[in-house]
Amino acid sequence: MAKIKGIELSEVQRAALEQAHRHGPSHAFRQRCQMVLLKSQGLPSRTVWQERGLFLFYLPVYSPHLNLAETLWRHLKHLWLTPHDYLHEQTLFYQTRQALAAVGSLLHIHLAPPLLHVT
Repeated sequence: MAKIKGIELSEVQRAALEQAHRHGPSHAFRQRCQMVLLKSQGLPSRTVWQERGLFLFYLPVYSPHLNLAETLWRHLKHLWLTPHDYLHEQTLFYQTRQALAAVGSLLHIHLAPPLLHVT
């Protein structure tokens, strides 16, 4: 399947999208309309995203230390839950919910700066 280089819009379609972008029923719908309008100008996707303040960073294939969700679950499993919590499903769910609710107030994750060795 080939990449789509650009989107060609008629004046009627462009006007409808601009109207939907201004007065659409939801924020997500308005954002989609804006993306189609920007893509119709022939801009590459990366440029469109960067204009909106979003930057894509690709992670190495296996890099749990760079994934905050992996760090959270590692802390949950190894530091905040006890072996007793795993005995019953209800206890595990309850303790997991309690721990996740306490993140940021009672429980904290201290992320160390990356260790870079420049030679």
